[in-house]
Amino acid sequence: MDYATSSIASPLLWRGRERSFCLLLQYSIFPNPNNGIMNILQAAPDNNPVNAKLMDAKGVVLYKGDLQFSGGKTPFNLKGIVPGLYLLQLRDSKGNNYELKFIIDN
Repeated sequence: MDYATSSIASPLLWRGRERSFCLLLQYSIFPNPNNGIMNILQAAPDNNPVNAKLMDAKGVVLYKGDLQFSGGKTPFNLKGIVPGLYLLQLRDSKGNNYELKFIIDN
């Protein structure tokens, strides 16, 4: 493959004494690295809005807002942004937090 995705381990929920667990939503960015045009993907589709905060490598907030997913994905366009490493923090409708790192390399 000539691409890679960036994702993190999902939070885990413990259930009952048997200590079984279920995985919550996972997110990934495709492609990564990219030229500023990418898709954010959900492992399990959820049509509720997801709160997003985008920061550069210095921690400067570049974007805050809600993302709406359809069919487990949403486009994310940062065309024209300075190449570098970025951090996207997501909070789903259940209050679970996720962090995704990605690279823009025009």
